[in-house]
Amino acid sequence: MKRYNDTFIIELIVNGEHRKAMAEPWSRLSEVLREGLGLCGARYSENGVAGTVLIDGWPADSNRVLAAEVEGSYITTFEGLSGRGGVGSFWLVDKDFKCCGYCVPGLLVTAYGLSMHFPHADVETAQEWFCSGIHCMDGKHIAELFIESEKNGIKNRGR
Repeated sequence: MKRYNDTFIIELIVNGEHRKAMAEPWSRLSEVLREGLGLCGARYSENGVAGTVLIDGWPADSNRVLAAEVEGSYITTFEGLSGRGGVGSFWLVDKDFKCCGYCVPGLLVTAYGLSMHFPHADVETAQEWFCSGIHCMDGKHIAELFIESEKNGIKNRGR
């Protein structure tokens, strides 16, 4: 980490690429991703899902993580999912699913991480993953939609 007064160059592995960006000690990961690297899938929000990225394969709210804490970590953003064969959003299509769409990139990142760690997850496991930070939607309903789509063979991961 090279320092320049209060700023420094941070090195991250983002979507499989070694990337460098300027940061301050208090910079959130979401700021570095959006403003420093031009990756806007992680949204600014108090809602934990909208800013979700995978850090070393596990979901985290990029709005609550300091960029300096994850230097050298492998970060997967919404934009990085397309390089893994794509992520299906079909499971989000449901007549009862009402959503403004702001947190959808975070939901898809969460679904990708869940399917990688728990390819045969049950509703309770999925609910734990989707309910961390969801305030405006029914996390249990989202988990049920995801599990139903997995059982029906809709692929949400590129393996």
